[in-house]
Amino acid sequence: MFPAAEPVPDLSGADLSRPRQSADGSGFGRADRAVATLLKVPLGRPTATGAQAQSLFRTSIAVSAIRCLISYLAVPIALPFLGTLSNVGPVVEIILSVVALFFDVKALRRFWLAWHAWRWGMTFVYAVVMVLVGVLLVSNIASIA
Repeated sequence: MFPAAEPVPDLSGADLSRPRQSADGSGFGRADRAVATLLKVPLGRPTATGAQAQSLFRTSIAVSAIRCLISYLAVPIALPFLGTLSNVGPVVEIILSVVALFFDVKALRRFWLAWHAWRWGMTFVYAVVMVLVGVLLVSNIASIA
């Protein structure tokens, strides 16, 4: 009644940090090539380690957390005390957003340099974070103008 299921491959000894074989035999799919080109990551063997990627990920998350704390806690509390300096909050948030975006791109690039097994998952996570920070950045720029 139902077709026989294909056996599940044993990946216990597989190196998941290496890209799967593509149709043309180069080892890199079209999407891998596109992202590698966008991030200026050389195709081939990894030029960074997974540990380096994870370390930079922690730094990137810490920068984002500090940005959130300052933007959503410190600035709203401090603004009433600053009085007439109403543009201070958005300017601080713009600077912090640019720094956060820099570290996000740097950390994402490091995942790709390592050809880390989680590079696609992290690409999605960083893309979402960068879009949200970008929207806040544009909003802060518009509030100053």
